Amino acid sequence: MLLGGGKSLFSQADKDKQVLSLRESAAYPNGIVKLIYDVVG
Repeated sequence: MLLGGGKSLFSQADKDKQVLSLRESAAYPNGIVKLIYDVVG
């Protein structure tokens, strides 16, 4: 799980190199959204 606050898990160089493809998404009545990505390459 990755959230928007706190210490970054990845350096900026890592973020620049990651290419992700959305594999699955789901929205729930309570406002939670599940997003599952695959790393491309």
